[in-house]
Amino acid sequence: MIREAKEEVGIEISLKDLELIYVMHRKQTEPSDERRINLFFTAKKWKGEPKIMEPDKCDRIRCLEMDNLPKSTISYVKQAIDCFRKNMRYSEYGFEQH
Repeated sequence: MIREAKEEVGIEISLKDLELIYVMHRKQTEPSDERRINLFFTAKKWKGEPKIMEPDKCDRIRCLEMDNLPKSTISYVKQAIDCFRKNMRYSEYGFEQH
């Protein structure tokens, strides 16, 4: 998470300021049938001003209220946020439900 934050938004986070809040087991169907584990964190504080470091992957950064997410929010991210708000700490995405 520390490396990703620096790479993607140019901020520095200390390990002591991170908290793992949610885990998702996700089946990705495009471009292959990969399975991934996504870890979602919060940061109590960081150094620097968030900025786009990978303009080929992102066109803007915004802080939004969880009740006011854009319709274009990636579906598995929306599920993670919804589950987190329900105090769930784990879910699966993209697997058939039996």
